[in-house]
Amino acid sequence: MWWDRTPFDQTAIQTCPEGVAGSAVRACYVDGWGEPDMFHCTSQQFSSLAAEVAKIEEDGLQLTTFVAKNLMTRLASATNRTARLYGADVNVTYRVLKHVLDHEVKQSGLNLTHTQDRNFIQVRTRLLCHQLPFL
Repeated sequence: MWWDRTPFDQTAIQTCPEGVAGSAVRACYVDGWGEPDMFHCTSQQFSSLAAEVAKIEEDGLQLTTFVAKNLMTRLASATNRTARLYGADVNVTYRVLKHVLDHEVKQSGLNLTHTQDRNFIQVRTRLLCHQLPFL
């Protein structure tokens, strides 16, 4: 990623790298550039998940076992296809897992998503093993 010329003691704001949405920031100091902050970048694979979570949070989309299973399948695909997770990706993942787990605690018997979906555990394991660039 190439950063625009920036006056000392100011912050440059650039679009995230190709294939990633959002804005990245980086401070310019007299003695050089600070570390880039890519926390607000969202990988392409996570953008549709972010929109779906927004429907749940803002539009009142009802979370059913089918919707939860679909979200976990898409989350598994996104985490498997994304080499580098950005901060917004982790935020979307957290929000998906929170809503699915909130739904799960209200279920019983065969309505439990984790009994119907192998991706449920795989996503959480993949995230725990994933190298997070900002830690």
